[in-house]
Amino acid sequence: LSPYSTSLASGQTTTVTATAYDPDGVATVYIYVNGAVAQTCPQSGTNANATCSVALNGSNYSAGTTIAVYGREVDRTGTGAANSATQNLAISTSSSSSGGSGTGTVAIYLTPNVASLGAGGSLVVTVNGYDPAGLAYVNIFVNGTQLQSCPQGSSWPLGASCSATLYRSNYGQTGSVSVYGQTVNRNTGTTNSETRTITLN
Repeated sequence: LSPYSTSLASGQTTTVTATAYDPDGVATVYIYVNGAVAQTCPQSGTNANATCSVALNGSNYSAGTTIAVYGREVDRTGTGAANSATQNLAISTSSSSSGGSGTGTVAIYLTPNVASLGAGGSLVVTVNGYDPAGLAYVNIFVNGTQLQSCPQGSSWPLGASCSATLYRSNYGQTGSVSVYGQTVNRNTGTTNSETRTITLN
């Protein structure tokens, strides 16, 4: 869950990402909410690794209830499947001072500024964020999975940055990766940067 939480208020959003691995190749990754499919991510090719993401908004559920979220992977043979652990989210009443969208801006930079990454290559991802409500975290995500988190402590600065190195060797044989930055303000409101797509050679 990103941002990670055990509760979700009306107006708040968290992104659920399921990451799967299967040596027989991943055919489909699903995300379930309360036993119903909330997202389906069919996979092309025969990759053993896959991800699937969906955004959940607390406004879509009844306050005072708890929702159960888990991922499921089905392999290419059609005979193998696996479920993740279940994450439970308590749905709370809305609060005008917390959650929802951030009120700032986020920019993402790649060094070197390239559109592709070859074998043995790497690049540095830098995210610069600003939020007048004060920043609690600056985060970096790759394929919906958090690569780096830079907590800002209790000082709540208006501006902050976060950097991480992305190594080509950590990802699959071919395809691409999607990279974006995120700020979380002191009221847990989030703002995302544009998404940069990097082709893997």
